[in-house]
Amino acid sequence: MKKGVKITLIVVPIVIVVILGATLGGTLLYTKNNVSYTVGDTVLTNDISRILIGGFSGHIETDTPLEIVNNGVYDIINLSITITITGQNFDELATLNGIVLGHGVNDLGTIPKGESWSDVLEITINENIAILAIQDGEMKISIDIAFKLNLVLFKTNVAYNEIQIEEWDSPFDF
Repeated sequence: MKKGVKITLIVVPIVIVVILGATLGGTLLYTKNNVSYTVGDTVLTNDISRILIGGFSGHIETDTPLEIVNNGVYDIINLSITITITGQNFDELATLNGIVLGHGVNDLGTIPKGESWSDVLEITINENIAILAIQDGEMKISIDIAFKLNLVLFKTNVAYNEIQIEEWDSPFDF
């Protein structure tokens, strides 16, 4: 076999692999840069009422608007949005600091390339209502967005995190 043919048989496959790798890497980078998300301000509403002497009943609802836009060249798969609400900066009498007040996981599936998803995700807080009825503080709302980009032969993970702090003013003053 001639030397030129041997070199060609070695070099051409290497060049093809490099070109395919660069193309895949370029389209992956393009897709990551063209997937965007928007998290709107969380709105807190409460339905807490006094029952008997010193007792409280009800719940607190959080509504968080979200939108994810996939303008890349690959589908988003296994989309999951987790919202965790923890207390912070509450009075020293009955601390809710660091306590998980609400938690929800939303497995939303797939967003095909060129499409978007938007909705308002709701978390209902039913625990610690007696303390929340009379204590002021803050609610730390952590929104975790995780998904995979489906690159035909393999998948790559992508994750975003957003933190919001919402003031909590107790509905009953003592």
